Amino acid sequence: MNNNYKLYGLTGPTGSGKTTVTDILKNHRFEIVNADEIAHKALLDTELISALKIAFGEGIINPDGSINRRETAKIAFSSKENTEILNSLTHPVILRLAAEEFERLSREGSKRIVFDAPTLFESGSDKLCCKIISVIAPENLRIRRIMKRDNISEAEAIKRISAQKSEEFFRENSDYVIENDGDMKALKAKTENIIKELINE
Repeated sequence: MNNNYKLYGLTGPTGSGKTTVTDILKNHRFEIVNADEIAHKALLDTELISALKIAFGEGIINPDGSINRRETAKIAFSSKENTEILNSLTHPVILRLAAEEFERLSREGSKRIVFDAPTLFESGSDKLCCKIISVIAPENLRIRRIMKRDNISEAEAIKRISAQKSEEFFRENSDYVIENDGDMKALKAKTENIIKELINE
């Protein structure tokens, strides 16, 4: 990691609306590194595939030998213990690939990079960030968003929520908290107020 850029962490519980916030940040010339996209690349790592197969069984492997993300998520988010196992196996690979991406963007001249990572704290990558922004939202809204986004049942959406850290945790451990209650105009204004502060630092 070099000192030629500032790295900001963007996180929050699933379904809170981080994607909308990243779109606003992009419009203000912040580069976004998305942990979920990095995770897709990580799941091509043969050692990680083997470790996940041992942890969660043959049922998560597609006929071509790749990871079935939906089946893996179903098992991994069924309990906090399984979520912790998934994180312990995937985070080191994701962090290595993310660090490579930060450095690439820095070499290309990027000065402000945002790491959009739902498991920012669990992975330890919060320690790499100069500021942390969390996006939170009412649970009923989050459940609806997750069901629509991932095409899953309400029960599965609730399981995913319960496997994550609480809203209070994000409030207590973030430099900025954006409350996304569904009002797009308010969300944009809240995000842009934070952007002004970051740019003027």
